[in-house]
Amino acid sequence: MESAKHPQLVMSDPRESSGLLERLEDKASLLKGEDMFWMNGEEEEKADILKWAYAEADLLIRDNRRVIDEISKQLASGAATVGDCVAVIEGW
Repeated sequence: MESAKHPQLVMSDPRESSGLLERLEDKASLLKGEDMFWMNGEEEEKADILKWAYAEADLLIRDNRRVIDEISKQLASGAATVGDCVAVIEGW
């Protein structure tokens, strides 16, 4: 949501995205090798992958802004149920 309101931002905290990759690498024994394709890449390649992932997430947020705003309002009210949020997502 923050990036939708401030599109000039690349990301709030770049350590978060690289931290996710590090945590996944720590759990590599639990994952399939092909799912860890970035592990053998260079840091620049990892940075490119993270930028791509951020751009995709940003696009999803922008494409679904109305639904996200409505769910945010529902959750902020404190009275929303999971069913209320599902109803917003499914357009009931």
